[in-house]
Amino acid sequence: MQLKSKDGFLGRCDRTPRVERTRRAIHCAVVFLLLASVPSLVVAADEMPDFVEVLMRSTFRIQGTGKCGTVFVMADPHGSADGGMSLVMLTAAHVLDSISGDSATVVLRAKSSDGYRPLPRRLGIRRQGRPLWARHPKLDLAALPIDIPREADFVPVSTNLLASDSSLENFEIGAGYEIFTLGFPFCSGANDAEFPILRSGHVAGFPLVPSSEYPTYFVDVAVFPGGSGGPVFIRARNPTYDGGVHLGTDLQFVLGILTKRWVAEKESVQLGEVVQAMYLKELLSQVAGARAGKR
Repeated sequence: MQLKSKDGFLGRCDRTPRVERTRRAIHCAVVFLLLASVPSLVVAADEMPDFVEVLMRSTFRIQGTGKCGTVFVMADPHGSADGGMSLVMLTAAHVLDSISGDSATVVLRAKSSDGYRPLPRRLGIRRQGRPLWARHPKLDLAALPIDIPREADFVPVSTNLLASDSSLENFEIGAGYEIFTLGFPFCSGANDAEFPILRSGHVAGFPLVPSSEYPTYFVDVAVFPGGSGGPVFIRARNPTYDGGVHLGTDLQFVLGILTKRWVAEKESVQLGEVVQAMYLKELLSQVAGARAGKR
């Protein structure tokens, strides 16, 4: 079974022999979670972690002063001078703007033999009123370095799994393609453990590329207060592209962030706006540059 990305990475997840299969499966998992060299992958479906579960475990509610929103945490393998990964919280900028004061609460989760439980943690978002987060100069995006405590249940997702224009073109992602998003509509989680709620829809805009010309697009997903800031992603089984159906594989990457709902004449339309992943990459570069300047 081929592990393949048209962006240039090639590897193999062989089914035989058994020892080789195990070695390749471990290699693929490491690539998926931490060290993926490209932003999108077609992977052997039976040899990789479930992408939805991974994103569920890296998406959290942030709250403060009666306001809330959604954040998700990614691991930037290039963001640390010592060669380690650095963790960055991504969300919509208006989510942080809406929380007054110098701190907010991020509701992490812990896992025990009895299951999962909420693990609220205070997070500094301002220092003497000045924002600590990096803001995109033109779009509703914010990024803030974050430390995840050891007791929290968390699976890092590489920032290299953010989509590129070539991902969208090569895998033929466009109007009508099924997408998923995670969030906390009306500040509500899926259960007492405070996992995000998963919803699905379709790309409702055309064209998507080049993203430099089309930084945002609509998806047919209703957006409610608390849902802004969540990841929008693809998880397609047996995807069709390049003139064929690719059986036994999954196509999975992050398309961007859900930032707001579309309101027309005071009526909410069941459309959400997505900021494309390219601009998340720009913001992450800004964060990495600020870190380097402090060293």
